[in-house]
Amino acid sequence: MLAFAASPQLSFEAKVYGTTPRRKPDTSRGLVPDEPHLAERVRLALNGEPMPDPSQEPEAWCTSPLRGMEARKRSTKAALKAALRKADESPGRVVMLLLDADGEPIAEVLKQVRRGGAVQGLVVLVGDHRGFTGEDMEKYEKVALSSGADVIRASLGGTTLLGSHAIVILQHYLDEHMHRCEVAKQVDYGRGR
Repeated sequence: MLAFAASPQLSFEAKVYGTTPRRKPDTSRGLVPDEPHLAERVRLALNGEPMPDPSQEPEAWCTSPLRGMEARKRSTKAALKAALRKADESPGRVVMLLLDADGEPIAEVLKQVRRGGAVQGLVVLVGDHRGFTGEDMEKYEKVALSSGADVIRASLGGTTLLGSHAIVILQHYLDEHMHRCEVAKQVDYGRGR
């Protein structure tokens, strides 16, 4: 199971082999919107690299690639509850998108989410290429509803996808319909010209 939120203002949390790396938006800095940089930070968190103590090593803490990242051993249910928790009492709702082949098309779902008012958190559950069992979907939905989150079943289409591919497609739709990260200069892929 992979649960993540994709906006820079929201938290990122992924459940991988029983360990949960999490990006905390209030302390994360220096996020570069490309896969190698994010993968390196997640890898460091999963490997249990020590985080400098901000009171003892403030400079090291400020420049650490682990700043704003954490990794914990916990169950899927505990990771989901943590991802669904509202940061504070500020206005906005938490929305959980449950990827389901029979769900509503993702573009329509994201338009619906935007029209529904302020969103404080967006959590997306991505399964593997087999998807979730009906029992798992009911369990995750129950956890989300008990946390006060809105639950929407969304589909990326009728084609079976690997989880990693679903994430890329989902990120594209989130960028198009929820937010757009501004990149100072696009990468020039024209080699040898």
